[in-house]
Amino acid sequence: MPTLFLESSALARDLVEGEAWLAGELPKYTTLATSALTGLEVGRALDRAIAAGQVDEATGSERRAVLDGLLARAEILGIDSEVMREAGRRFPKEPVRTLEAIHLASALIWSRSVEPPTVASCDRRVRENALALGMEVSPEAG
Repeated sequence: MPTLFLESSALARDLVEGEAWLAGELPKYTTLATSALTGLEVGRALDRAIAAGQVDEATGSERRAVLDGLLARAEILGIDSEVMREAGRRFPKEPVRTLEAIHLASALIWSRSVEPPTVASCDRRVRENALALGMEVSPEAG
């Protein structure tokens, strides 16, 4: 059951910037997984884009509905003591910021307990570490 782990930067690129690469990726995966951080981070990014006039209210509402739908479909990994312990360890490609570490720790825990996911991320540090930890990354160009 191939899993796509959605990291915030990939969803923000798709929903805030309107890149629309995700629709082509989703059919390749039977399972979506993400950190509990993702909804908050992407929701805040949408709110900032609306406030800055980058996205109009109607489009923002439509994209929020897409976000909500994806989150309803995804396995949400909470930020528990196991995630915090993993996030506090050194990663193969340092430096890693705190929120990046939480996403990576969540994907790593999924990798160990279910299967190695493909990590959807546009963040260079997340992508480099996911690859170093034995996971694939998407989108291709990052």
